Amino acid sequence: GDFMHCFEQLGSAGLRILIDHHFVKWEEVPKVAPIEAKLYDILKDAIDLIRESNECALDVSPKFLKLCDIIERLDLHHSRIIVFVERRSTAYVLAEMLKVFFSESHKKCSFVTGQIGLGLYKEGIWSFNDMESAYRQQLKVIDYFQAGDVNVLVSTSVLEEGIDIPECNLVIRFDLPKDYKSFKQSAGRARANPGVFALMVPIGYGRKVDGDVGVYKAISARINDLCQRRLDNLDNQNEDQNDNYIPLEDSDKYADVYNIQSTNATIRMSNSIPLIEKYCGKYSDKYNIISPKYEFKGYQSNRYAILTLPDKTPASTVRSEFSSEPWPMCNKRLSKMRVAFEACKFLHGEKYIDDHLNVVKHLSDDSSESEDDVDDDNVLVKGDFGTRRRKKLYPKHFASALNYTWPSKGVVHLYCLPFYESKSIETAYDDSVFHIGILVKDSCHLQTMANLDVKGKQSIKFSVLYCSAINLTDEDLDRYCIFHRYAIEDVFQKINHALCFNHDTSPMGICVVPLRESCRDASGDYQTKYEISEDVISRVIDHSKSKWVYSPDILDLHSVISGAVIEKAYTNNYPQISEYFIIDEVKNDMSPKSFITGNETFAEYYNRKYGITIKYEDQPLLSVKRLTMKTYEHNKHKQQGSPIKEERRSIYLIPELITVLPIGVSLYVKLRILPRILKRLHDILVADELKGIIDRDLKEDGDQNHDISAYDVMQALTTTSAGEEFNQERMEMIGDSVLKYKSSLSLFSSHTNEEGRLTKRKNRLVSNKNLYKKAVKKSLPRFIHSQMFVSHENWIPPGYDIPGPQLRDVQDVDSSQKHYELDQLNSALECALNIVPILHQTLADKNIADSVEALIGCYWRSLREKGAMMIMKWFDLGISNDVKCQLDVKWRNAELGDAYCLEKVNNFYVTRYMDKFEKQIGYEFKNKAFLIEAFTHRSYSFNNVTNSYERLEFLGDAILDYLLTKHIFENGDPNLDPGQLTDLRSSLVNNETFARLACENGYHKCLMHVSTELATDINQFMHKAHVIVNDEEVSNGESDNDHVLQEEFVVAPKPLGDIFESVAAAIYLDSGLCLDTVWKVYDKMMKHVINKNQMRIPKNAKRKLYERFTNPEHRPNFEFQPADTNIRETQCTLTVTFENGETLQFVAIGRNKKVAKALVAKKAVNEMML
Repeated sequence: GDFMHCFEQLGSAGLRILIDHHFVKWEEVPKVAPIEAKLYDILKDAIDLIRESNECALDVSPKFLKLCDIIERLDLHHSRIIVFVERRSTAYVLAEMLKVFFSESHKKCSFVTGQIGLGLYKEGIWSFNDMESAYRQQLKVIDYFQAGDVNVLVSTSVLEEGIDIPECNLVIRFDLPKDYKSFKQSAGRARANPGVFALMVPIGYGRKVDGDVGVYKAISARINDLCQRRLDNLDNQNEDQNDNYIPLEDSDKYADVYNIQSTNATIRMSNSIPLIEKYCGKYSDKYNIISPKYEFKGYQSNRYAILTLPDKTPASTVRSEFSSEPWPMCNKRLSKMRVAFEACKFLHGEKYIDDHLNVVKHLSDDSSESEDDVDDDNVLVKGDFGTRRRKKLYPKHFASALNYTWPSKGVVHLYCLPFYESKSIETAYDDSVFHIGILVKDSCHLQTMANLDVKGKQSIKFSVLYCSAINLTDEDLDRYCIFHRYAIEDVFQKINHALCFNHDTSPMGICVVPLRESCRDASGDYQTKYEISEDVISRVIDHSKSKWVYSPDILDLHSVISGAVIEKAYTNNYPQISEYFIIDEVKNDMSPKSFITGNETFAEYYNRKYGITIKYEDQPLLSVKRLTMKTYEHNKHKQQGSPIKEERRSIYLIPELITVLPIGVSLYVKLRILPRILKRLHDILVADELKGIIDRDLKEDGDQNHDISAYDVMQALTTTSAGEEFNQERMEMIGDSVLKYKSSLSLFSSHTNEEGRLTKRKNRLVSNKNLYKKAVKKSLPRFIHSQMFVSHENWIPPGYDIPGPQLRDVQDVDSSQKHYELDQLNSALECALNIVPILHQTLADKNIADSVEALIGCYWRSLREKGAMMIMKWFDLGISNDVKCQLDVKWRNAELGDAYCLEKVNNFYVTRYMDKFEKQIGYEFKNKAFLIEAFTHRSYSFNNVTNSYERLEFLGDAILDYLLTKHIFENGDPNLDPGQLTDLRSSLVNNETFARLACENGYHKCLMHVSTELATDINQFMHKAHVIVNDEEVSNGESDNDHVLQEEFVVAPKPLGDIFESVAAAIYLDSGLCLDTVWKVYDKMMKHVINKNQMRIPKNAKRKLYERFTNPEHRPNFEFQPADTNIRETQCTLTVTFENGETLQFVAIGRNKKVAKALVAKKAVNEMML
């Protein structure tokens, strides 16, 4: 019938659309009687003929063209149009054809059908959509219709009554109304000004339609007259008449209007029932539709109604029953509207409905933290709190242990910093081994540290060893100060030119001195005595007064300059960077008279190139190798290889044209690396200082101090942007999981709210926004290490500081002034550009929130859950350590009595064969009620003794996430980088994996529900995903290759993953909050998946795309829109652009944006074989 009707009304083009989009495979049609099978075969042949037809050969009906003509002639700009049809299938096909016809105009078309769904949905033959709820879908379409996103709506009789829609300019009856009711209600939709109501009358039916319309108008006039008279005599009418004759618009006079001042929205009796339906509809899902319950009491003019909200709505936990008894009405309809009106006022007052009359699905409870005023000064990039986009300038903290500790006259303390490169050149070019020492005024702040690392292409091991206390004079201090400045300014060289030497105010008050070992054990133990090398200091002082000059009287040149570092003397007159060399060999067989090329000697070359005349032409030449300027500032600089740079050709220098540095290569190499060592030492001291603050605050609160490694704290404070060989990502991952687990457990034990509100509370508590605000209160940003170490930009060498006048130059410039000296502004800006990176760093809000999670992970790593709770307490996250979970199930209705409830639980346990399930998982429940609750879907109303599994699923989700993350962190491959760990965790902790494991272990057999759609979806998932149950694969006969690809696109029913999590929580509670018991059960079920994913870590599809298309101009572009086939679902379109300009598009549909984006990414990755 639908095929013939579609063909007659819309033509063969419409029939083609109906066939292509909505007819199932014939092999899936169930077997029927022989005569029916023959009819099916005939119809199949006709359908195949239509499918194979050329589109150009298909035509549209004259009626469709006439409809388009009416819309074009009578349509006004920004108008709303409704086209009423008789059949659901016609609604869909007509909407599709109108989309094509008006594809280049401003008109956007959609359709709405009745409660069954969009098309015939019977016996699995028709399946236009898997609708969650037809009523909710209608509301969504109407929202688009009201907003103007859809302005042509094709509908069946569902829009004739019962649903409030905006005023329409044009209403067209594509199919004639069957009766007066249909005529009146559809015509009533054209109530805009101007408004047109049109009937499409077939040729030859004009006289009949005119007669029918005349009758309809007469009936309407009579009814209006009767309604007016009934209204005048309302108290004298019987209740049945009143039920039928009180117009909707007149009902508002029986109650005051509830006005919302902020938005001018109003709640009236006339719109209260749809509001209640809308509120309940928000908590319906695909597998469970809930609605309010009305009960009527009283009689005649004393009617009143009782409204009961469904248990699944959050408001029902506060107040579930409403009555209109104080306001008796004359009929059921008015009493129903009155009680709904009172309920709507309550819902708005309790913020379950917002000021725009929209449902607030996850209510922010009264205990929610108010918005704290966070200082917005120094914000560089504005954005939402807690996001990566919002960035702010924060002052850096300098280690207090090094502040104002520059040595002064009297007793000072000497420390040694022995460190060695993995590829040392000391023994090859310099037999004398020197070390770096530091002098400080006070020893109490600097502790001995050993085996610290700085890793690059070569690893550096260093320690901090206390040597002794020594007594210094003013002369000693002056000598040491000269060496210190020589080491920083002449050897290292790369410092910020905005700095000046001022040891009195320097934030790093340490003096660098050379050390020599006074003795060494035969075993090579370096923890021995060290003393300051006065001879090196003397050479440096002498060097500053007079340079080394070559003399022909030097008989053994090699012994004089062996192991020395040299530089070209003549480069000092040119704007070039100093180059340093190490002498490889004295070439006695060569001299300046030797030829550098075929016809030019060295002497002639220097005279021509530099205008230098060689004084001693018989002196030997020096074969040298260049020393690199490597400083270990950052791996990004790609400083590779040995400090000795291998040259492709030999380098020869003339002795009289060189300057010999007063330090040997051993000391030179250490001084070049020293800034990196001091930076690492400083970062450790900053981390240790933060640890001390935390320990002090916790001790004041009664917690004992615990030994947490300062090195671990430093790692937790180091972001990826710092470019170190370590960062906080691993600790952040476990910290995030611990935080979610502890917050979920705390909320579960202290609140009895339904799952939606618990999730809202937890999301707010663990949100980056909340973590950011808590961190700022504790001044955490100043301790975070986020800058790459670039010495000439953001490092203050020891003994140096920013001069006061430069700071005043920056402070004196008022940016609000309209007139200022240009030179003053330029000078201040130049100073600011140099000073700001030294004293400040830029941090995104998310960097700060991640550091909080990393610190939680750091304390968990050392002290497990106790340590995590300590640091969460310090941050004042509001997570209670006093967990008192109820180890007995709370009955849903305590009035039923324990005996009845236990009997009911036992009945469920026996009839569902849950003893077999317990044997399957290897755990026997002590309290069977936990098991029953874990398997009760919200649609299963027969269980009136326990709640549904939502609360257990809330807790179980956090438990499994924590256990799996902990397992990966402790037992995973230590060589995996943080990104791989995240991918491994994501591949295990997701609904698809949990759903598959649930089916493999028989969870689905125990799930108690009454949703046919859920049963269908579970069966389809098991077939498409090739789930193995009891060693037998549930398959649909596809090949293994198809399985590999198809598995990626299978969307698992969410209840399957939910019960996998809820059972974990049930075991946790039943075992007395024992995580080991839960892991023992789930490790056995998940081991094969964990091992498989560890061997080949599944990479996130979206990450694959972003790694493949790295060009900012060709980044993958995701666009979202409501799905054409189901307005409740989301369609995601992915566009990728290749280097040659070629583009590809991929489309996928999911239940929400997140699912749709994941599906389209997987589809693109598989099709492009990335």
